[in-house]
Amino acid sequence: MKIKKSIDELKKIKFNVKCPNCGQKIKFKEEIDLEAAFDVPNSVLEKFDSTLFQCECGNEFFGAETEESELIDDLIEVFNELKEEGRVSYENRIFSLDIGVFDGLKYLKRLKDIGDKYDRGDIFE
Repeated sequence: MKIKKSIDELKKIKFNVKCPNCGQKIKFKEEIDLEAAFDVPNSVLEKFDSTLFQCECGNEFFGAETEESELIDDLIEVFNELKEEGRVSYENRIFSLDIGVFDGLKYLKRLKDIGDKYDRGDIFE
């Protein structure tokens, strides 16, 4: 199975961040430099961790104070593994994921486990 996506299709990241004070969900949308993120995946986490959020409850907090920071770290670990195995590549402004069915199922299981670990069924929303 081979999946190819252009930078334009992938450059926006969005998910919900839970306020550590009241648990309210705050929408997080960010455009990221995927070319840089491919070379230095932790740059995505560093940017998220330094983002200041404001909740309607009056709480202000940085991304590093949320469990989503740990979730992103776990997802980066999976990405780095795929990258080390040569299963994800970037050429001519196209990202490719090339994995067999059984490996695909293994990685989908890992992603599901990460979602369950953080009680986040909405990882892919």
